[in-house]
Amino acid sequence: MMRSDRRQAVWNRTGGRCFYCDCGLIDDFATGRPDRRFDMQIDHMTPEKRGGSDVASNLVPACRACNSAKSSMTVDEYRLWLMLTQGRAPISFPGERRKDVERDWLLVSHLPAPPREPVKRQIPDRLARFLEKYQ
Repeated sequence: MMRSDRRQAVWNRTGGRCFYCDCGLIDDFATGRPDRRFDMQIDHMTPEKRGGSDVASNLVPACRACNSAKSSMTVDEYRLWLMLTQGRAPISFPGERRKDVERDWLLVSHLPAPPREPVKRQIPDRLARFLEKYQ
């Protein structure tokens, strides 16, 4: 069993949703639920059998159905398997899209907003100079 703070970090990665199908999950601290399909399981994107480790970047929350279907496949192999067996192959899983948005936000969030006023003032000046050349 994984430490509760580690489980919480994995849970937070997708806001309590399955990385693969985006269904809402419950953590195993919830007891007495008759339908256990939505219990959170921790999946290795690159399985341990294939050289993956327990580092945070390799762990994602998954529902029981997705974790069972993925088995020891990598994320890319699972995507291909879905295409071959079910005729659907997501370009990216919901958890991957969140990760891309977070990455893109981190790339630009530290940049200052572009100055709007100086740009507005420069446009008429540039336009006037352009018109002077061709009149």
